[in-house]
Amino acid sequence: EISLGLVGSEMCIRDRFSTLNSAIADSGTGNGDTINITGTWTGDDTTAVTWNHSLTVTTDSESKVQQPHSGRTGGSYRLRPTSGHAITVSGDVTMKGVDVQNASTGVSDEVFRSNNGNDITLTRCILGFASEVDQQDIVYSDLDSASWAYSFESCIFYNVGRTVVDFYDADSNTITINFNSCSSFNIGNQGARANGCWVGGYSANSTVTINMFNCLCHVLDWCVVNYNTDGTWTLNADY
Repeated sequence: EISLGLVGSEMCIRDRFSTLNSAIADSGTGNGDTINITGTWTGDDTTAVTWNHSLTVTTDSESKVQQPHSGRTGGSYRLRPTSGHAITVSGDVTMKGVDVQNASTGVSDEVFRSNNGNDITLTRCILGFASEVDQQDIVYSDLDSASWAYSFESCIFYNVGRTVVDFYDADSNTITINFNSCSSFNIGNQGARANGCWVGGYSANSTVTINMFNCLCHVLDWCVVNYNTDGTWTLNADY
């Protein structure tokens, strides 16, 4: 069950939805809205999401991720589409306590596909794939001449074919990527280009800042790879 509450309004809409996608669609284009995923779930939400405006998705104590590893806990919510991108992004994303597993076997089907320069902020989320497939990433973007920030806090990444964050033919951008207290396993056994990194980018003339603190990185090749070696890249890493 998903309840949609409008932030900044005295009215709280208590309509019930069976999918996250239907709740987002019902919220229209009200940037700043919050969708609260509530209650006990008996199965997965298998409908892929079109995230077409800026909003926040949260979970209550029953529906949030209940365990610190992949594999759905009985009663908790999990988004698990079986084809395509799990979430296609054209608005800023804030998501807390959500389990997303893409079960697609299509090449380059992502957890998040963002081509609009939007910010993504994820906290206490479990993100990954049912199995490792060629060129699949947690987040992928290919937009030119834009600025965006991706932030991950206390997240787990698993069974990722290529990278956690990948951007390609995304030139002249200003990109900030933050990892705080995150961990990973099974990263990069199937990807094209440099395999198995947390951040990989083919992004000419871009300014890229990557902050990695208190993280456990299990990767095949490197933590960070600049595919075409130009631009200004800064890695700040500790613990």
